[in-house]
Amino acid sequence: ANDQPDAYDTQFTPRALAQIATMLPGSPVLRNHSAMQSDDLPVGIWFKAWTENRADAAWVVGRFFMVREPLTESVALRMDAGIIREVSLSWWMDRTALTCSICGSDPFGDKCDHVPGDKYGERTCGTIMGAVESVEEASLVWKGGQYGTSIEMPDEVQAERMTLMQRIARKRVKQVTPAPVEPEGNAMQAWWDNPRPAMRAWFTAAGDTGKETKA
Repeated sequence: ANDQPDAYDTQFTPRALAQIATMLPGSPVLRNHSAMQSDDLPVGIWFKAWTENRADAAWVVGRFFMVREPLTESVALRMDAGIIREVSLSWWMDRTALTCSICGSDPFGDKCDHVPGDKYGERTCGTIMGAVESVEEASLVWKGGQYGTSIEMPDEVQAERMTLMQRIARKRVKQVTPAPVEPEGNAMQAWWDNPRPAMRAWFTAAGDTGKETKA
């Protein structure tokens, strides 16, 4: 979740984001906000959340875990492949903290006649959500109502994964042991160890047969 206008012409305030970060831990991770069938039981739990600024927007960032089983292995593979890549929050708003982005009045009150999504001059009307009462869950979805949501690996986990992959890669490299370097030959030492080749070469200098050549 962030503090920018979303697909529903609503917008969280920094105060609301801080409340979401406090309420999100302990909430379930669902798929597509579906909780009607037996297969729609949670696939994970949000265990940590905080706010931070990214690209001139305030965000709620959360971490979740899943038990390793066939179902979650399939979900994780789709996340790694970028098929499942967004998240969506389910929450209850504080009705008394809603204001119109144009006039600042209660968007459902008699003083406001602006319509969310309509343009008034250079501004587009939206509903500002100043506070949140509760967070129900946050789901893995194909497209979230908040623009720019994403699923990413925590930096330290990504670093650990890269280190592991580097270790595996090193193990797969064929280790080639270089051949021992032969010491340079020493003619005197060679003659001393075995004088016969040198003597034979001296006696056969006149020809291969060892016999004197006649003119």
